[in-house]
Amino acid sequence: MADPDQEAFDRLLLALAHDARAHLRRSLTGVQMVERAAAARLTPEQREHLAAAIAASKALERLFGRLSDFANAGRGLPGKPLPLRAVLAGLPLRFPACDLRVGEVPEALSGVRTPAAVMRAMEELIDNALRFSGRGPVEIRVAAREAPSSAAGGATGTVEVTVRDHGSGLDERERADAFEPLRRFHARDQFPGAGLGLAICQRLARSASATVRLMPAEGGGLAATITFPAG
Repeated sequence: MADPDQEAFDRLLLALAHDARAHLRRSLTGVQMVERAAAARLTPEQREHLAAAIAASKALERLFGRLSDFANAGRGLPGKPLPLRAVLAGLPLRFPACDLRVGEVPEALSGVRTPAAVMRAMEELIDNALRFSGRGPVEIRVAAREAPSSAAGGATGTVEVTVRDHGSGLDERERADAFEPLRRFHARDQFPGAGLGLAICQRLARSASATVRLMPAEGGGLAATITFPAG
């Protein structure tokens, strides 16, 4: 059952983020017009300050965009479920410039379809893994937690999709806090981002009756697993 207080908070957050982004766009347009008009007359120091102001405005706009994503995630996502194999096969196209290694889908899960919110949650996990994996690959593994029931005419039980990176990982305390909105464990200039990816992922998963857990990966890094119903 939906929480009325949470829904009211999400609507307020969406409205505030929308208005803030509109103001930022207008401000950014004005600053960029000044930059173009006065470029020849600006000193190097003035150009540096102007570039910093433009970069800060763009960063704020991205932050409010992610806050909108967070507010919307609690509602889930519209759209028909897609075959799990097709979803995983499309991930290298979604992340073309990355070393993304997608494992095979077990035959027992060939009929599983993936809710739209779970697909988006997977993408959030991959985005997060790519940010922290450095030059190492990001690996995706699929497993069934419970055997399918052919007598029921399809898959039952749950499906696990694990996204593993090769970064520095998180300790036990950090893993416990990682789903808190705006929670960061690294300096912003080291790993840019709003600190909302895992929080968005968790809200998307919950909207589809799925769960997300974080575990240390063997050999280093972090393994993030999303578990969703197979039926």
